[in-house]
Amino acid sequence: EQLNSLDMNILLFLPNISEIKVYNNGQEKIYSKEVTPIEDYEEISVYSKINNNISNKLSYAVKRDENHTIFDKDSKKNKAVNIAVAIPLNNIQDEYFLYNFFPMRLMKSPFKLLLHASFISLDQHRDSLNLDTKGYNKQILEYLLALCVSFVSSYFSNKKTDYTAFG
Repeated sequence: EQLNSLDMNILLFLPNISEIKVYNNGQEKIYSKEVTPIEDYEEISVYSKINNNISNKLSYAVKRDENHTIFDKDSKKNKAVNIAVAIPLNNIQDEYFLYNFFPMRLMKSPFKLLLHASFISLDQHRDSLNLDTKGYNKQILEYLLALCVSFVSSYFSNKKTDYTAFG
């Protein structure tokens, strides 16, 4: 049941996975992505296929930033932080989840964008952020917000796009 309701947008944030196959009751469902590099971001389409019939093809402009680290005071080591912003190019919804590779079901994006970060402290079900007394998640959210502002600004300033749906 859970595999049948898999959020295919996870493929946006799993850079080394291009296809997921789910078999249920003799039926094969394939979640796939197509990636087109464009300057400093990628256009990614994700879709599902059942019996070779494509449905729900969603397209996004995705900007990744994997150049951040947070110093963990306890282990005295830097922890790598991956963040990404995905601008929907079709089928724009009113709400999106925050992602930590997978959707965090109790956390919504404050924008009509998909936002991903490799957060440090999550609840046991990975659906929301824990109270983080060390401020790691706050730093990650600041990195994510900075990427969001810079990417959205540069993307729309370079496009002749009708973005009234974002209003």
